[in-house]
Amino acid sequence: MFGFLKQTQGKAAANPAAVAQPQRVSAIVSKTPITNEAELFQQVSFDRALADEISLSPTLLQHICPLETAKGSRKVIILVSSRHRNSEELRETIRLLAAKRFNLDDGFGRSNVFVVSNEPLIHAVARGQIDGKTAGRMRAVHGDASKSSYFQSFQDIIAYGVVNKASDVHLNIFSRRERSEVRYTIDGKYVAPDRFKLPTATLEAIARVAWQRSDGGNGAEFNLRVEQQCQIYLQLPELGEYMLRWASMACDDGPQVTMRITRVDQGFKPMGLAELGYLPSQIEMFQRAMRSEGGAIVFSGVVNSGKSTSLTSLLSQIPPTRKVVSIEDPRENILPGTHFHQNTVTRELDSDADPFKPKVRTIKRTALTDLFIGEIRDAQTGALLQDIIEAGSNCYTTVHARNCVGIPARLSSPAIGIGRDVLATPGNLKLLIYQALLPVTCQHCRLPAASLWSADAEDAAYWHAYFERIERLYGIHHSLIFVRNPHGCEHCRRSGLPELNGLKGRTVVAEMVEPDDHFNACVLDAKVVELTRYVESLRTAAFDDPDMRGKSAMECAIYKASQGLIDPREIEPRFKAFATVELEREQQKRARQREARSLKLVGGEA
Repeated sequence: MFGFLKQTQGKAAANPAAVAQPQRVSAIVSKTPITNEAELFQQVSFDRALADEISLSPTLLQHICPLETAKGSRKVIILVSSRHRNSEELRETIRLLAAKRFNLDDGFGRSNVFVVSNEPLIHAVARGQIDGKTAGRMRAVHGDASKSSYFQSFQDIIAYGVVNKASDVHLNIFSRRERSEVRYTIDGKYVAPDRFKLPTATLEAIARVAWQRSDGGNGAEFNLRVEQQCQIYLQLPELGEYMLRWASMACDDGPQVTMRITRVDQGFKPMGLAELGYLPSQIEMFQRAMRSEGGAIVFSGVVNSGKSTSLTSLLSQIPPTRKVVSIEDPRENILPGTHFHQNTVTRELDSDADPFKPKVRTIKRTALTDLFIGEIRDAQTGALLQDIIEAGSNCYTTVHARNCVGIPARLSSPAIGIGRDVLATPGNLKLLIYQALLPVTCQHCRLPAASLWSADAEDAAYWHAYFERIERLYGIHHSLIFVRNPHGCEHCRRSGLPELNGLKGRTVVAEMVEPDDHFNACVLDAKVVELTRYVESLRTAAFDDPDMRGKSAMECAIYKASQGLIDPREIEPRFKAFATVELEREQQKRARQREARSLKLVGGEA
């Protein structure tokens, strides 16, 4: 095998010149490949990854990873993928380490180069997602039979969520009850499979062991009485690598832990805008905004409305000739390509300190062309957004608002504090998006709307009147509309989740506005009602027409209902009742009539 340059401490002590006379030591390659985290933790002990020390190429990070075995020891072991175990790249890595005075650990005859068949695992270590501290904790977990079984149960809980396409996993620990539960957010529904209704002591132990796997958590242990947050990186066999964003709340009846599931495999491709549910006329708006220099594209929506996923899809379209920097708290998705430079800014739950200051002071010196700010939620992130758009750079971000009109109102609120004059300056806000996610009706077993009032159906009169109202409001006949089948079919049934029968995935429904001069004038003068009426007036196409210009997110959902994609009964809980829409239209009609009478009276007096 190839050799490695090594200092001999005895000679160095007697003769300093001996430091420059290295001795060759053979690398000892492990015979059996490491296939998972448990095997890694059992076979390897280390302090930190050394990829940055030797400027290892990013393309090699999932193939070769040198590790210092103990802090300051300069003793090294190497993780290497099966395909690179005899490569010139590995030999060059050893030469680079030698030049930096790192010594391949002789291991007293044990392996010092470990073959790993799971390449994402190498990459996770190289990126610091699995560090020496985490590995030490996990060795304790895997070395303890009881802890190991709890960690396996945790993996099973997450794997169930991944397989069933859950966006979030919830550990609801009821401290005063014998049993607790695991729930999932699947297709927007908050569901509790019977298989995960567990003894409280068991679920608490699972949460404690899972916390030991955390990266950057506030607290050495899971605390049932304190709000905590962290990130957990998890390699699931045959499913890929995932990041869990943990947020726990100390409720009166026990802690409630919510974990957002995000896939982070290197090379994982984001879904396209059309695949997410954006329609051609909406994609054209994105393309126009992306072609213009400067200004902000702002996504809004409630929690769990898919804003970050849509933004990731949009950002993935930025060409590699542009430099994109992100500021996120925390990072939710890995952006594809080496032209993306992501920065996680961690806020302490019990501190009001501004962690953004160091980033803000240096960000424009990075010669970026585009900035992605994870979320605008306070004065610190608001100041960053204002600074960037006034400097003329492109910015992409999210904010919590209930519609497009609410975006400038939210950004100018006291909590964020961006001046209305800044928001109303043409080009500063170039595209506003409000989106929601609605369940898609299974296309294999969907039922005609008329099945709800067939001769033997209960509440036939109610449902008949229900769809008559939809026709009055939107001009869409019930023959075009389909509803979900409560019995489901082989394509949509999920074990233990009968409440999801008839549903298959979710789709974006969105409203989009390209601010013009009148829009900006209303923003400047805080004329929210006039602005709302103006945006509504932009619609010219029928509700069953795919042209989405001027249509609200609810009206986008109505269009998709007319195409048989959405059960209209899923629209009301997310937006408003159709009866309310009808009442509002009647009130607006009466208001217009009163205004017309007033104008007539004034004209008569004149």
